[in-house]
Amino acid sequence: MPGLVAFNRRWGIGSDDLVFPIIIENCFRFAWLIAISVVFHVNKDAFDCSSGHLLRIYFIGVITILVTSSVMNIIIIHTSMKGTITNVKPRRGIPIMLYFKLGLLVPETVWVVLGTYWAFGKSYECDSAVVWTVKGAVLFAWVAGFFMLVGILLVFDPVGTQKQKNRIARRMTHGSEMRLSDSVDTASKVWEMRCRLLCCCVAFKQDNRDAFTDVSKLVADFFQDVDLVPTDIAAGLILIQHQQMCRGRELMSVRVEGTAGQSRPDGPRPAISVMSSANCPVPESWMTVKMMSHFMRYALGSYGWPFYLYTNLLTGLCKLATKCKPTSSHIKMPRFLRSFMNRFQKKSYSPLHTGNPNIYKHGRWYEVLDDNEDDTRLQSFQCCACMRSSENVSFDNACECHTAAIKKVTGISDQDLVYVSFHNKFKEIPFYVAVDREHKSVVISIRGTLSLEDALVDLSAEGMPIDIEGVENAYVHGAMLDCANYIKDRLDTLQLLTKAFDLLPGCSRLVVVGHSLGAGVAAILSILLKPRHGDLICFAYSPPGGLMSPSVSAHVQSYVCSVVVGKDLVPRLGLPTMNDLKTKIMQALDECKLPKHRILAKGCLRIACGCFTSPEGDAETAGREEPLLDSGSGARYSINAAEDAAPQHRKKLKQALREAVIQSSTETEWLMTPPGQILHIEEAEEGGLCGGTPEYCASWVRPDSFNEILISPSMVLDHFPDVVQDALQQLHDRTYVPQAQPARPSDATA
Repeated sequence: MPGLVAFNRRWGIGSDDLVFPIIIENCFRFAWLIAISVVFHVNKDAFDCSSGHLLRIYFIGVITILVTSSVMNIIIIHTSMKGTITNVKPRRGIPIMLYFKLGLLVPETVWVVLGTYWAFGKSYECDSAVVWTVKGAVLFAWVAGFFMLVGILLVFDPVGTQKQKNRIARRMTHGSEMRLSDSVDTASKVWEMRCRLLCCCVAFKQDNRDAFTDVSKLVADFFQDVDLVPTDIAAGLILIQHQQMCRGRELMSVRVEGTAGQSRPDGPRPAISVMSSANCPVPESWMTVKMMSHFMRYALGSYGWPFYLYTNLLTGLCKLATKCKPTSSHIKMPRFLRSFMNRFQKKSYSPLHTGNPNIYKHGRWYEVLDDNEDDTRLQSFQCCACMRSSENVSFDNACECHTAAIKKVTGISDQDLVYVSFHNKFKEIPFYVAVDREHKSVVISIRGTLSLEDALVDLSAEGMPIDIEGVENAYVHGAMLDCANYIKDRLDTLQLLTKAFDLLPGCSRLVVVGHSLGAGVAAILSILLKPRHGDLICFAYSPPGGLMSPSVSAHVQSYVCSVVVGKDLVPRLGLPTMNDLKTKIMQALDECKLPKHRILAKGCLRIACGCFTSPEGDAETAGREEPLLDSGSGARYSINAAEDAAPQHRKKLKQALREAVIQSSTETEWLMTPPGQILHIEEAEEGGLCGGTPEYCASWVRPDSFNEILISPSMVLDHFPDVVQDALQQLHDRTYVPQAQPARPSDATA
């Protein structure tokens, strides 16, 4: 920080980012230097053949170039290690060193071209081992040059010309309007080009092009006021994680207590989302772990066969085959395959199923299969391409594998699956309608993000007003509102709910479920359907954070229940939280007293060691860690030194901090939160990132408990639907009853 300026343009890399890449380059150069030197020494008498002097010259030239380049790399590494992230004065000579390095590449390139001609364009009578050694050196040089070119393209900044940066800097004195119109427009075009290139298969429709434009403007506007490179952001995230870990250790006295058939052991709580239980609303009677665990299966089933195979890597294909289309053609299944499927497959049936002996466990019926069944038992298979699609299934593949996965995960029968649609376009997402006979309910399940079109919906985060009687400042995620209106229109046009309730005479309960994107759409769809269906409830698993205004979230608390696991990133995402994270990153970089390469190394080491250490051992080692951030006089010394060394960069950082704070304060009126009542499931005893099953605990929290992004290696994994299902199933097996979180000690004394 800031970006490296060389060749009259800014690059997407800092002067302190050259440590690890050049260390890796030098390792390859040293290894190749040793190999070339050994071969040259062993075969020094084998160059007396015809034209062998050319090969000897090539060997000597390669050794000379490798030694010179390695020495230059060591000088660059040593210089790049100096200073701190904001103190760039000790590294001011890096651009000149890069010019020298580029100068060394010219003779190296010429030598590689000559070596290619000598090795492959001429014939020699020398020992074949010597000739092939030269050919190997040439090929290695071309491969190394290719990777170097790729690295240059990765750090190339399309809008990084120094002329444009100077023009923008001159206009900063004339107000932010001209600065935004100049920099954001150019950057947004670049981001739009990147998005279309990345998502080229969906970038041709007009709606998608408009979405790309909106997303690119959002990204460009978010980064336009900071001069950060990607490694600065990575280092900032590591520093913020360190801050949050220290804060969590200071609040280890906070405990979550639950009344359960088997009470969980006390465990530490993280610093975030601790709130007063007096302000937490009382959950509805149907908001139980048993109900959440049961209907999570419907949300998981909406992802179809890809996620089913992901969660059943070894046996998923065999299990799924038994739920595909039936046929009149039969074949015999060998005994070994029948036995394999009997051992690993559990078929789910409704309580009305009659046939083989059944057992009832965890609220589901399972058929008892006998390993000694006659191997002449016939199994039905289908030539899928020869069959027409089912009337109630649309946009599935020929074998209806998505539908088979739904039936396999939920355990429902064909007649209880009212309608399935895997039609997927921008603002038109897959869903299905089913009948749950165990709880006498009609279920609408909406799929989460699984395609590029779904990702565009997530990123189109503009708020849109929604008409709710008696609710002021009612607005929700605009793109998800369009998805909810699409599903509502399909329900009305095809009269799907009428058909579903006809299968359950006398029942009126409607359950809307979804995970991730599907959770957000499910919550908004519940608002649209609630006036017509009084007995409506919604389970939103891992819902988006920027979903609805606080007033709407409070309004739906009586019929919307959200479930969030651990440090899941998605329920905490939103423009206010992202701006808050950006401000904290800049503040952390401002206060840091260590060079960037040490911060990145500590972060990688922490992730690696987290797989092998217990939480207690991790806390002990954390107490012995070298502090990453300044405090007290050390902080003042470091900051003053940075200001003396690089006052211009310091001034820009302070200006960016002030603008970020102002921007965050102006966006508080557009704050959007997760929906309804929220059950937060956390790890009471960690199982580790590389294995082990954690022990979970749960408590009821308010939506504003997720107003800060928590940095953790598990922030992405905690969002996966199988993790949510496993956590709920564990709590259900322990008959866990969550309670409201206790108040902080500071809140109690306030």
